[in-house]
Amino acid sequence: MPESRSRRIHQTGLVLLFAAGTALAHHSDAMFDKTKQITVHGTVKDWEWTSPHVWLQVVDPAGKETGFEAVSPNTMVRGGWRWNSLQDGDIITVTANPRRDGQSGGFLIQVIKADGTKLGGRPPGAPKPS
Repeated sequence: MPESRSRRIHQTGLVLLFAAGTALAHHSDAMFDKTKQITVHGTVKDWEWTSPHVWLQVVDPAGKETGFEAVSPNTMVRGGWRWNSLQDGDIITVTANPRRDGQSGGFLIQVIKADGTKLGGRPPGAPKPS
């Protein structure tokens, strides 16, 4: 193999290797305390089915807003979720791993809708308790 082609293949491999490391670091779950769970009752304010992470905003009866992060839509689908699983205004109970820094919010584990429908449990790829 000519030296220049070999060099390009090697350089491309290095770029891909470093990019993979960056992607994995981005998806770290270190900010969530996987040994604890919180429960929030409220109304869906916003359900964002977006890549790389799904987001849920809930407003409790006192008006406090809490945000929850989840895994990618692709991973959520494998766990039974859909883009239309939640609608703005739905009354729900959220179970999540809280943030380590004590701020409001957490990593979405499960949602129970007012009619008793359960979504999740723990989607594939979600942080697992230690």
